[in-house]
Amino acid sequence: MPWVLASTQRKPNRSHSPLLMNDISIANGALTLSASVYGSADAPPVLLLHGISNSRDVWYDWAVELSDRYRVYTLDFRGHGH
Repeated sequence: MPWVLASTQRKPNRSHSPLLMNDISIANGALTLSASVYGSADAPPVLLLHGISNSRDVWYDWAVELSDRYRVYTLDFRGHGH
């Protein structure tokens, strides 16, 4: 079954940052995961995964720092985050 991506663009909940990110939903059948994407589409990808009882938001500062060199994906695991 193919994965389906949906995307919305928003400004992060940090007032000090002008950085825009895309929130995406990744769906495969009944499973849908949420992720945020930072950086240029042609940059090398980096995937940041959170630990138990966290969400993708724990990676915000790292994503901002890395987004000038990489396409940064922060993923929420099933049952966590947004």
